[in-house]
Amino acid sequence: MNTFKTIRLLGKLFSITTKSIHIVTKRYIKDFYKDRIKKALSFNIRKRMTLNEAKIILGLSQGLKYSKEDIKNIAKRMFELNETSGKYRGSPYIQEKILIAKKLIIEELIKKSKLM
Repeated sequence: MNTFKTIRLLGKLFSITTKSIHIVTKRYIKDFYKDRIKKALSFNIRKRMTLNEAKIILGLSQGLKYSKEDIKNIAKRMFELNETSGKYRGSPYIQEKILIAKKLIIEELIKKSKLM
């Protein structure tokens, strides 16, 4: 009877350990690929638009400093101006450019804040 309990206990420990390893491995793989996807998307955005183009699209002045909230508000307002309303059909192309510009500039702000 004692060996049966020992075998049962070892089986449970093995099961728990296997589940833990599975969870940790799954998280690692998820985080690894999430980071790779972010880097790929960031590279793709930079390939499609330069930082200077992004500033021009959002109408940002060269000498002024903008916060993350300022960029979001400017982009939101410009996005809304290019939405479908009444007779105006809107411009999905311009809206996409605005979103890309916003992402690019916010990424740049985050990089600069990490350096400081």
